[in-house]
Amino acid sequence: MCICYISYMKNMIKNILTDENFFFIHYQCDDFSIGRKIHSLSVLVNGKEIQFSSTDEAENIKTFCDKVNELQRDGLIPIHWGQTKHHFGEAHIKNRFKELTNKNISLTYIE
Repeated sequence: MCICYISYMKNMIKNILTDENFFFIHYQCDDFSIGRKIHSLSVLVNGKEIQFSSTDEAENIKTFCDKVNELQRDGLIPIHWGQTKHHFGEAHIKNRFKELTNKNISLTYIE
């Protein structure tokens, strides 16, 4: 691989990580063959991580969704890795909240 390309990619990643127009989404859940529990959720925005990992899974989901929706209303673009499947990502988070509370919750990643 060309050294120029590697340097370009490193600079691009560095710029994305410090760009105030983006935030990063991550969450940890059970292995899908074991269960559906969500253990923690987090966002990285402006270089600061906000974790949602108390013992109340439903409250973690609610505060995470509220924060993600707030950041998107503020014009920030979410970045995530592979969270577009029905069993992983926003669909799983919303379905899990429904399982726990019998209520719907709003969460749609804006692209």
